Amino acid sequence: MNTGRRNAAAGTVLALVGWWAGCSRLAAPWQGHAKTTGTIRALVVTGANLERERFFAVFQQYADVAYREAGLRGGDKAFADASEWDCNVIVWADAGELPSAAQRANVERLLKKGAGLVVLNDGVAAFSDWPAYRQAVGAVCAGGQRGSRGASHMGAAGEGEEVVIHIVDGQQPITRGMNDFFLAAAPGGVCVPGKGSQVLLAAGEGVAARPVGWVRSGPGGTRVCCLQLGAEGRVYENGCFRWLLQEAIRWAAGALVD
Repeated sequence: MNTGRRNAAAGTVLALVGWWAGCSRLAAPWQGHAKTTGTIRALVVTGANLERERFFAVFQQYADVAYREAGLRGGDKAFADASEWDCNVIVWADAGELPSAAQRANVERLLKKGAGLVVLNDGVAAFSDWPAYRQAVGAVCAGGQRGSRGASHMGAAGEGEEVVIHIVDGQQPITRGMNDFFLAAAPGGVCVPGKGSQVLLAAGEGVAARPVGWVRSGPGGTRVCCLQLGAEGRVYENGCFRWLLQEAIRWAAGALVD
């Protein structure tokens, strides 16, 4: 089956039996996953480069995740008052501008209180001037960590181009029961997991394969998950990406059993 026909067939299956279809070997992907009761509260950090509408459409699929957006764009007052925050997990969706010293302290305070951290794409390489953030992410980036904007994700794919994403560790709660899958993105990115990280996903084949997803324990035992799968609408609309992000949020928030 060619790529176009496979994608069309996959779209039909997704519409019929769920957006996660084809991603899992289990009859129901959540089978065997113990969840916490109640709603997971996520603080989603966004920058100027995020395709907001298509990204936040993903969250409409997550029945147990309530989110609040904090923007890192010029003039935004993100993280100004930590006393208003009540979250289980921070989802760093884009690099954005470097937060102020007071804002950085508020984020660090949240992590020390037990909030998990899910970092996507450019956020993996961002904020070289923020040591606590770099320590939590724990990534090693080509040429050193980047500035506030970062640069660490799979590149845009040409029309019909796909890369296979391999499940390296199918026993970790985020990827438990998942199959390898195709993603409309081209291999890219500049970061690899640092010491103490557990690789979950790799892109490409053979010696050219590179890690694109991993977990680690950050300062104070913070659960950290990094995903470098791409920052364009076609990625956000991929059912397997949506499943991975959902489980990463749940895991980082302590809602999945190791």
